[in-house]
Amino acid sequence: MYVLAIVWISLSCTGPVDGPPAVATVTVSPTVGTVEVGSTLQLSASPQSANGSALTNPVVWSSAAPAIATVTATGTVTGVSVGAATITAASGGQQGTVSVSVIPPAVATIAVSLAATSVELGRTTQATAVLKDRANNVLSGRTITWTSATPATASVSAAGVITALAVGTTSVTATSEGTSGAATLTVIPRPVNTVAVTLTPASLVLGTNGQATFVARDVENNVLTGRTATWSSSNVQVATVNATSGAVTAVAVGQATIIATVETKSGSAPLTVSPVIAFGTVTGLVTAANGVTPIGDALVEIETAPIPSASRASAVPSTRTAANGTYTLANVPSGPQVIVVTRGAFQAKVNVNVAANQSVAAPKAQLVSTGRLAFVKGLFDSIESIVQGVLGNPIEEIQASQLGSSAVTSAYRMIFLNCGLDTDPLFNNPNVVTNLKAFLQNGGTIYASDWAADYVNKLFPGVTFELTGDAQSTTATIVDASLQTFVGKSAVSIVYDLGSWANLLTTPANATVLLRANYTADGNQLTNRPIAFSLPQGAGRLVFTTFHNEVGATADQIAVLRHFIYIP
Repeated sequence: MYVLAIVWISLSCTGPVDGPPAVATVTVSPTVGTVEVGSTLQLSASPQSANGSALTNPVVWSSAAPAIATVTATGTVTGVSVGAATITAASGGQQGTVSVSVIPPAVATIAVSLAATSVELGRTTQATAVLKDRANNVLSGRTITWTSATPATASVSAAGVITALAVGTTSVTATSEGTSGAATLTVIPRPVNTVAVTLTPASLVLGTNGQATFVARDVENNVLTGRTATWSSSNVQVATVNATSGAVTAVAVGQATIIATVETKSGSAPLTVSPVIAFGTVTGLVTAANGVTPIGDALVEIETAPIPSASRASAVPSTRTAANGTYTLANVPSGPQVIVVTRGAFQAKVNVNVAANQSVAAPKAQLVSTGRLAFVKGLFDSIESIVQGVLGNPIEEIQASQLGSSAVTSAYRMIFLNCGLDTDPLFNNPNVVTNLKAFLQNGGTIYASDWAADYVNKLFPGVTFELTGDAQSTTATIVDASLQTFVGKSAVSIVYDLGSWANLLTTPANATVLLRANYTADGNQLTNRPIAFSLPQGAGRLVFTTFHNEVGATADQIAVLRHFIYIP
């Protein structure tokens, strides 16, 4: 038989059962955080018990400023805008915090672009830079520093404006916050727009050489340097040209065009090749209009300058007459020529047929005035008797009262004021001085002698005088080279036959003294004093002598007066 036994087991506890440890602190790591806008920062939180043991209690994350930074349930902070936000981790009734600074995103890449990657010398282009962060977002408002790897080739301003300075290549770099980007720029020469060719000389004699040169300019007409030309001739049978140097050689009589090609542009100049010139010599005599009185120091030349041959490239056929009026003109091209003689405002032309390598005599050249001559009659002088009576030049009388009329004086190129002329118009009519000054300014010549000094003083107050000279003879030194050549000596004899004449006290600083002499005035001996001078005024001049052509005038004196009539 079976026996059922029931056993009671009594379970008992010795004390109460404890729950999980309480959270005493929450530690957040890192303790300070920084994150860029758009980037993330991972935070961690550690709940701990009172005895410092780590706990596994759940953590709840929050942001005090979600507009600046947000935080996920796992502690991932995302930067939203620049600023600072407090992030809190809460667990078991406790919390820990961290201040997170949100900063602008750093520059990660810089892309540089140029408005033109190839720029002509001297011109400009604009560089721009695009800055992006690590997320490839475009950044703005950042400071950019621009530099050129080769500043001598191209400079770049703080605003990214590039100026091309020399032909070559350089790298233009933009730097911001330690990050850089660059682009390559090529500086090229400015293209040629026009080419101008010059030939030296402009024409050649057969068998001679010349030189062609060119000037290249851009579209703005600036001269371009450092360019080379390829030279050619349109007619190599007439003239050849070295393709590299531009040296020209005349090989036949005729016409040719010398051409320079620079890059894609060309320019040219015409060339005439003439036959070899034969030269001869011309001799002759130059006189006054009377055909007798010789004229020295006159310019003799041919009317049309010749094209010199290679052996006489520097020959310019011109000469001046000797004191006796003779001349020898060498290097005159053979064939018909016109000899032109000029002395002051007097001129003569004669025709001559020049024979090669021979000397031929030209007809006498008789100088005549190129303009009308006038005189005002005086009491003690008669210059017109020399001008017309001796030298054969027509001369017209005008009155002192007409010297104030431009309608009268403008008809003449030279006016002679004789010693002792009427001075009433000078002192009573202010137009006289004004009109005579205008006459000189416009290229006229006034010759005044002795007591006509009153007119000289009114025209030029710097000329002062007194009528104190004694009657006498003296030897004057010629201090003007042209006058010396004209009379053929360095000293001349001068006669004063009046007991009173215009003794010069002062002359203007710009006057050219022509003669100096020793003489007496009021019994006083004066040495090396000026007795004749020339004074420029505008395009004309005044000539003044303290002596004149009275009956007692010496041959020297008459020769000097001739010089002043024909003064160059």
